[in-house]
Amino acid sequence: MLANIVVAIRLRGLRQWKVASDCGLSPWQLKAIIAERRPLDPWLKEKLCELLNADPDWLFQSLQEIPLGCPDRSRVRQ
Repeated sequence: MLANIVVAIRLRGLRQWKVASDCGLSPWQLKAIIAERRPLDPWLKEKLCELLNADPDWLFQSLQEIPLGCPDRSRVRQ
């Protein structure tokens, strides 16, 4: 998942549908790109970096797992 795209959109006070529209995509297409179910074309990478004013290395970093906030699992409530 390309979660940093969502973070950048929210931090800038934008809406995902508006960013998709500005890139010439439907909201569903952008959602599929964020979920890494659709390939990301080089021109689209450039456009997203420009719209979100973000570093491409950070913006397109894939999230492999969500780190635990509590390393001691015995304190995690079930």
